[in-house]
Amino acid sequence: MNVRDPFEILTDEHRRIERVLSALNAYADTIERGDDADGRVADLARFVTFLRELADGQHHAKEEEVLFEAMSEHGFSR
Repeated sequence: MNVRDPFEILTDEHRRIERVLSALNAYADTIERGDDADGRVADLARFVTFLRELADGQHHAKEEEVLFEAMSEHGFSR
């Protein structure tokens, strides 16, 4: 069984979140210009779902429950 380093997992998730936020910025620019009138709600819902489920639901929980807890056990202030 291949066990991944927890820091590698968090770093990969950070990169994925950054890519989605970059895409969301580009999408917002498209909407601001008045392009892509069709599909806005569905596309925006996909961004929201990703951010809610991965970023808020999973990633931040890992940081709060695992990373920050381990750091505080090693002398870092919470």
